Amino acid sequence: MANWIVVKGKKVDLEKATLLGVYQFANPSDFNYVREELYKTAKGNYLLVGEGGANSKYAEQIATRTSAGGEKKYFISKEEAIRLLEKWHEEESLLEEFGDELEEA
Repeated sequence: MANWIVVKGKKVDLEKATLLGVYQFANPSDFNYVREELYKTAKGNYLLVGEGGANSKYAEQIATRTSAGGEKKYFISKEEAIRLLEKWHEEESLLEEFGDELEEA
């Protein structure tokens, strides 16, 4: 059975997508908690799926001066995907996915 999500009017089957990397900071009960997953879709797009606590970039305002944890899903560019994988120290995925495009030092 497919594991579909909809992002900007496009459906994505996460079972057919390739998970390239995961970043997690803190634990889910922490206000600063962040978890992000980077996928490459079957059609070659890069999808970032993130969630976080009330004090994270994924927070959602629920009342005046009150926020709660939230989640977001959005497509990112190839350049952003490279930057995230490098930042997350996902060298294996980075080299496998973009190795031919990276300049040798």
